[in-house]
Amino acid sequence: MKALKGIYAPILTPFQNHDQIHWSSLERHVRWLVDSGIHGIFALGSTSEAMFMPLTKKKQLAQGIHSLVPPEVPVIFQTGCNSLEETLVLSQYVLGLGAKTLSILTPSYYTLDDDSLATYYARISREFPKVPLCVYNFASRTNNDITPALLKRLASESPDIAAIKESTESVKRLQEHVEKNRDLSILAGTNSHIVTALRHGCSGAVATLSNVVPSLLVELYEAGVAGQWDKASECQSAIAEVRKLLKSLGPDLQVYKKATEVFGGFAFGGMYPPHRELTDDEHARIRELIQRFQENTVFAVK
Repeated sequence: MKALKGIYAPILTPFQNHDQIHWSSLERHVRWLVDSGIHGIFALGSTSEAMFMPLTKKKQLAQGIHSLVPPEVPVIFQTGCNSLEETLVLSQYVLGLGAKTLSILTPSYYTLDDDSLATYYARISREFPKVPLCVYNFASRTNNDITPALLKRLASESPDIAAIKESTESVKRLQEHVEKNRDLSILAGTNSHIVTALRHGCSGAVATLSNVVPSLLVELYEAGVAGQWDKASECQSAIAEVRKLLKSLGPDLQVYKKATEVFGGFAFGGMYPPHRELTDDEHARIRELIQRFQENTVFAVK
């Protein structure tokens, strides 16, 4: 089973007319990510706003992303829904499109014990034999945690589990995943500790800021793989500067979209309800501050 590695962009979704996908903006964004050397796309994840979408809209977005991303760039499709039935339906749909890898988020709201979670992933694995599965752990949002020991159990009971996307700021947690699950790809779901994660043996990262400064994230990863840790650390420091700025400006996804527009040089925006749109004044202020940062920063954002 081919390892999942590199920087995966958890791709944002541009909208227009309240809730319609802005396909031309999405196409420009995909082209920019690919031209920047991104190693893969993570589709239908938290950053895409898919958690708010009905199944029909998720299918529409999945079909569009599959058609826009070149075949040589791997795409992980996040098909985990809170309903097992919808998870199976969406998974079958994207596999019918030609998807090669599925990511499955743990169900949320109700707290599930380890036996319940093991049964859940085993059921999905049985439904789609020979399809690599990436467990998606975001315990702070879902209220269900895939510990390193539980991941080891899941992989032993469901051999098609190939990876985990661990959305945490805890380096200790990432390190424990690597130590207990040597045969799996451990993808860090963070912007903050990618260099440290790579040093501890993680195989890559799913980083939101790869939507905004993709070349910088790619440069960090490739420097780390080459053992050029000073260069990788410089990239991480630059990423921290971008992150600090964006965190100071307002609602996360709205700001990330505005930053993508500024750094990418193409129109990119619109939110899926119940996310609110930025006001005209917020748009102008955020754009101005990002542009000022871009002009005055000490590092070159490509």
